[in-house]
Amino acid sequence: MSLRNFSGQIELNAPVEKVFHYCTDTDQMAQLLPPGLCFKILQRSTRHLSQGVTLEFEVRLFKIPFRRKLHVHSFSQGRHIAYVAQSSSFFACERDYYFESLPNNQTRVTDCVLYRLPLGPVGLLLDRLWVRPLLQRAFEHRRAVLQSIFQPAICVSSSNSKPKGPSSAKIPQSR
Repeated sequence: MSLRNFSGQIELNAPVEKVFHYCTDTDQMAQLLPPGLCFKILQRSTRHLSQGVTLEFEVRLFKIPFRRKLHVHSFSQGRHIAYVAQSSSFFACERDYYFESLPNNQTRVTDCVLYRLPLGPVGLLLDRLWVRPLLQRAFEHRRAVLQSIFQPAICVSSSNSKPKGPSSAKIPQSR
């Protein structure tokens, strides 16, 4: 199945260093995800995400636990972090966060998710009925949390589209 894309952006009234530090703190990950996912860290190599860090965690969907492993493969302090998260061959995604310093001590955070679902047409249906709405709720929740911590400057809505052209994503092919 082809890669799918979902992204969102928010501008906050806080310096990029402060926003970046908060967003890479694994102690804050549960707060940044909707409570219904019951996020729980199982094992981590360090508290803050950085190049090469691996994190194992569990989320619950419909009360069913899903274990996932996250590996940071790209990191630029205060500017960018990218990781691959995979639970099995069923669902894998690559997530990129871009942090941009703006005038007046503001920060723009862009969050992009590339993911692949197997099962051909059934995967497309699952994407439309379940995966995209779940991603939309997660992005809205994260936006609300960040706005409550860092006063918003401007809120730019999420978008979802199929990526154009070849991708450099490190997402494994489904079997």
